[in-house]
Amino acid sequence: MLAIMKRTRPQRNILYLPFSIQPQYYTGIAQYAGQHGWHLNADPVRSGKIPYGWEGDGIITLLGDDPEGARYVTQQKVPFVDLSMARSDIPAARVAKDNVMIGKFGARHFLEQGWHSFVFFSREDNHVCRLRVSGYRQEIEHNGFSCRELIWPRTAYPEHERWDVVCRWLIEQLGSMPKPVAVMAYSDYDAAMVVDACAAGGFPIPHDVGVLGVDDIPEVCQCLSMPLSSIRTEGLMVGYRAAELLDRILDGGNAPEEPILIAPGGIAQRQSTSRLVLRNPQLQQAIKQIEEHISQPFAMEQIADTVGVSRKGLYNIFARELHQTPVEFVIRKRMERARDLLLDSEDSIGDVGRQCGMPVLSTFIRQFRIATGLTPGEWRRRYQTSK
Repeated sequence: MLAIMKRTRPQRNILYLPFSIQPQYYTGIAQYAGQHGWHLNADPVRSGKIPYGWEGDGIITLLGDDPEGARYVTQQKVPFVDLSMARSDIPAARVAKDNVMIGKFGARHFLEQGWHSFVFFSREDNHVCRLRVSGYRQEIEHNGFSCRELIWPRTAYPEHERWDVVCRWLIEQLGSMPKPVAVMAYSDYDAAMVVDACAAGGFPIPHDVGVLGVDDIPEVCQCLSMPLSSIRTEGLMVGYRAAELLDRILDGGNAPEEPILIAPGGIAQRQSTSRLVLRNPQLQQAIKQIEEHISQPFAMEQIADTVGVSRKGLYNIFARELHQTPVEFVIRKRMERARDLLLDSEDSIGDVGRQCGMPVLSTFIRQFRIATGLTPGEWRRRYQTSK
């Protein structure tokens, strides 16, 4: 009897063609490629050059300002997936960071700490920057404050690429602002420049200036004179999901009409934003009680009694100082703990909920979905798949 041979698909030859350095994207793509038997050509990561003459099945790219790169990708007769919103004018299947939500995360981080003056700084003025600014501004203005944009006006300076020229301009801008001021930067690299400018200008961090970056790059955030807080943008997941999408398209699936946006994973808080700007001692005491008992169920009346105010008084304090209710603050803290537990443990969903002070499973799942757009199980599977 003849053995029945299992039909296997030919090995896929995929090109990774980034036009900027994003190591986490490459790691996520490589993990998917290894799991699914791809031949992954990543020579452009080394050379920084377009591989003219390459022939294969599909491309994962990170389109930017390079018109030659965009022309090369769009003229290849193979499917491609773009990892960025920078060239949203080019029709493409896309998996990208949720840049509006990144901006909102930054604003919420500062608002929770009681900052009242807000700035967004960037050396880039592109579509991605504008999306992040819009999220940051929306959240700040929703809470009754205003936001100032510091976008480097490179066209106004002949030597616009010189580090010292940009730094002097930034020192002048920061020096003219009332303190304390919270500065969210476009990237960790821009945030590092803010740290340098503060050191040169004599603006203490975080007493006078809070600084928040984006991407949580350890080689940047942990190697400054002031360790940098940063938004975790899940670049590894973006890369993995992009590879997954390209595979599905090559199997005959349709490309989604809208980009697949990956929400940020939270804030890696370090010393650059460690100053909780709380002027009210009752609020300080309430937050201390909440954080110490976040793994337990409790009522707001219990927190109010500990602080020595009525329940209504507690709500008034949170609204006046942090522009949110104490319930919103508690839920946000519980969800932060839940994400950490889902990532760092193999505990069941019910056990995670109980450790976050939410013993009713349906309530925990509902609140987690509101906070992240996913159920706890979906969030864990998606994140751990990309690890």
